[in-house]
Amino acid sequence: MSNRDRVGRAFELLSSGIESYVDRRMRASAGGGMDWLRAWADTASPPIRGPVSLGDPSVLLRVMAECWDGAFKAELGRSERNLVYELRDLRNKWAHNQPFTVDDAYRALDSMERLLVAIDARESSEVGRAKEEVMRAKYEAQARKATPTSEAMISQPAAGLKPWREVIVPHDDVARGRYALAEFAADLHQVWLGEGAAEYSDPVEFFRRTFLTAGLRQLLVEAIDRVCGGASPPIVDLQTSFGGGKTHSMIALYHLFSSTTIDGFPQEVQDLVRDAGVRELPEVRRAVLVGTRIPPGQTQVKPSGPPSCQASSAARRVSPSWPSRTGAGRIPAMPCGGSSRNFLRLSS
Repeated sequence: MSNRDRVGRAFELLSSGIESYVDRRMRASAGGGMDWLRAWADTASPPIRGPVSLGDPSVLLRVMAECWDGAFKAELGRSERNLVYELRDLRNKWAHNQPFTVDDAYRALDSMERLLVAIDARESSEVGRAKEEVMRAKYEAQARKATPTSEAMISQPAAGLKPWREVIVPHDDVARGRYALAEFAADLHQVWLGEGAAEYSDPVEFFRRTFLTAGLRQLLVEAIDRVCGGASPPIVDLQTSFGGGKTHSMIALYHLFSSTTIDGFPQEVQDLVRDAGVRELPEVRRAVLVGTRIPPGQTQVKPSGPPSCQASSAARRVSPSWPSRTGAGRIPAMPCGGSSRNFLRLSS
């Protein structure tokens, strides 16, 4: 798929994601009028005399730009307004068959994803995956250029010294030249959606690829103790520098309490659980709050009333139900906001 095709497909997703939002906001600003679109087209500058459709992303973006103060300013901020103007220019560029470089395509998809996230549209996830695919293609192209030729790699080892590839066998994706850095960015939101590479989304494969450091072992053991009614701390403050493993640790907790049987995990995890004095993990209801996935311009209201309160948004809802205020149920709550500090709440 070409970069231009990716951008065109993303504009289709953008149109699908913002159509109902634009219609709702314009109806509200027009006092509930049913034919706001025709009225806007007739008074636009210049007026649109022909048919107009909410399925056209150029129409939707123009409506947002021209009616910003009256319909959208109350919910969205200056950053989102800038995205609207940028996407209008990109849509015009696409419509005039202008080429898109890898960087152009990535910028376009990133801007679309940001606008969709701001209005809490589910299409943001698919646009995000397309953006990652663009970056993956870029990394793979760079890796092919940077890979040394086979002739350059041939050398005679020192006497008695085995070649490194006989001592440490590279993983299949490295050996085949398919290694891409874009696949190794942990994303708790994607894990909850069940998307992304199996190395993160599948509990067994995740732990098979994860080295259990002393710190991660301690976190998992204390979490097991807490949800089993022990006295381990209910609040865990994770503090590391960026890239220090906070998200990886939260994904480890998420998968440990995924209802996977102990025998289904790799042996190292089985030993860790049993050494903690547990023969069977309890049923756990997991709740995830991903800070970067919360639309800043919209208020999210969580219904009240135990025992089956639904979370405020599908983008943050991991468990179908929340516990009552009496503490019934066990919830590892794992907020992730892309900062150097995260908190975990563990309830028994």
